[in-house]
Amino acid sequence: MSQLDPSKIKDDPMAFIKMSKKGKTIMMFASIAGNPSKKTTDTISLRWQSSLHNAHLEVQRYIVADDRILFLLKDGSMAWDVKDFLVTQPECKVVEFENQKFPGVGASPADSIKRKSEL
Repeated sequence: MSQLDPSKIKDDPMAFIKMSKKGKTIMMFASIAGNPSKKTTDTISLRWQSSLHNAHLEVQRYIVADDRILFLLKDGSMAWDVKDFLVTQPECKVVEFENQKFPGVGASPADSIKRKSEL
């Protein structure tokens, strides 16, 4: 495992976080907006997984509820890139990992108000 080099990250705290997750498995959850069936969630998450694969971001996906997907990343340093992609998808309501929630484009205004009240 590579050592953290502070000289490379002193001006970029996000680089430190990414380096600290390199090579570690991370679980990330995503929720689909609306009230999708399990089949719809499977179809949407397969499309997301394919798009991520095409961008050289390897994830395994597991449907854990009708509207919820677990993405397993073998290299945690890629988690922020995966999150950045997912939250831009029109069907994405929220992405969760590392005890943080990131609202997606598909989040309703009520979801945004609820998120602000949680802060």
